[in-house]
Amino acid sequence: MQLLTFGPRQLSNVMWALGRLGYTPGPAWITEWCGCAARKLDTYSPQDLAMSAWGLAASGSVRPQFPTAAPLLMVQMARACAQPDTLAKCKLQDISNIVWANATVGVAPEASTLQALVHRAHQLLLQGSRLQTLALAQALANANATPLDTDRGNWDSSSS
Repeated sequence: MQLLTFGPRQLSNVMWALGRLGYTPGPAWITEWCGCAARKLDTYSPQDLAMSAWGLAASGSVRPQFPTAAPLLMVQMARACAQPDTLAKCKLQDISNIVWANATVGVAPEASTLQALVHRAHQLLLQGSRLQTLALAQALANANATPLDTDRGNWDSSSS
């Protein structure tokens, strides 16, 4: 597979599908996918960011024993989603998936990123359904992850 030739939607669809299947690719493939995704992160839509983050978490591709850039990329995807232009286009499902994915793998974006996501979610909740509200509440309840600490060597992000 020539991942470098894939656009954001194709990359996110591949990762989403792996998560849906519960298949965990090897560290070399994850490293390659993360490198391709990171290079194109500024062109991702909110849905692409959410699908990619969800897929990484659901596929089990973010693990301390896998020395890849996936944990750092998870934080970068949340940060990208919280950028004003992108955040304005976010749906509640996008925010739920980003928050859930980061909480599931045990990494937390910066407080300012989470605050921006929660603020936008609040705006959307005023227009949303009960089901969306419950999904976001569950994601936020699970978001008691600790901040990503690459300085202490918990994750090796230098391999991408």
